[in-house]
Amino acid sequence: MEKTIQTLDFKNQKNSFQKDFKNYFENKIKTSEISKILKKLINPVKKLLEQSTISKKNKRHILDFLKEIQTYHSSKTNYDINLRDPECRFMNDKKGVYGYNYNYQVATDFKNQMIIYNTVNIQNNDYGQLINMIESSIMSLETKLEFFTADNGYYTDNALEILL
Repeated sequence: MEKTIQTLDFKNQKNSFQKDFKNYFENKIKTSEISKILKKLINPVKKLLEQSTISKKNKRHILDFLKEIQTYHSSKTNYDINLRDPECRFMNDKKGVYGYNYNYQVATDFKNQMIIYNTVNIQNNDYGQLINMIESSIMSLETKLEFFTADNGYYTDNALEILL
């Protein structure tokens, strides 16, 4: 798809490929070549292609978006990419429902009721998140923290060693 979008040339109005795409998205008129390409694409990808035919700015935005997606996906990853939100992953949520989700992590200062650390990750549990939370909280506050509370979902031997 990226190669197809890169062929779009807004300076050369005689680009027949671009005209065919624009004609399809505006008037639903298909050529055989456009039909071959569109047959291979799922609807969200067709939407991205359509947006890229509108203007040079849209084309650049879509190409940047595709680069962003590539940073979260490689041939070694075994999950689908959500084209609306490439950072989320297909996993179980708290209620056991399987779908696109995040795992939000937050640390607060109990005394002042302030958030001192927050992040979103794609792990489907809290296991192993405590060390990052502790280290980032210490950096944010520029002081050693004296007391932590966390549920057993954060427990690891490494986290326990750091806390002691």
